Amino acid sequence: MSAMNRAYVHYAASQPALHKVILHEASRPSHRLDWLIENHLRPLYKAAVEELEVLQEQGVAPSGDPALLFNLIRVPSGGLLALSLELKGTSGLDLEQPAQLDALADMIVQVFLPGEFEAE
Repeated sequence: MSAMNRAYVHYAASQPALHKVILHEASRPSHRLDWLIENHLRPLYKAAVEELEVLQEQGVAPSGDPALLFNLIRVPSGGLLALSLELKGTSGLDLEQPAQLDALADMIVQVFLPGEFEAE
């Protein structure tokens, strides 16, 4: 999961409009939002929730609704990436730097998936 999370963070950072578009489209019901959910968000959601269920069974991920856990991981990380210019200005965090993205991905795993991982 750590490698998957790192890949997601790096991909999302390479597509800076990704979370901005999602946030904009999710602010009201629309056919565009329906299309975005059906064609892009739901497939990722389904795969991630299935993986989180396995990690919950293994004691890696905390118990609870895996859909909520997925969104607790996705939304804050996407929000940080969408606000990368503000973060750089206020706190000096440069999310354009690969090492900083790796630190973000690692912290997401530490916070949201605190159990012990088997070797990947």
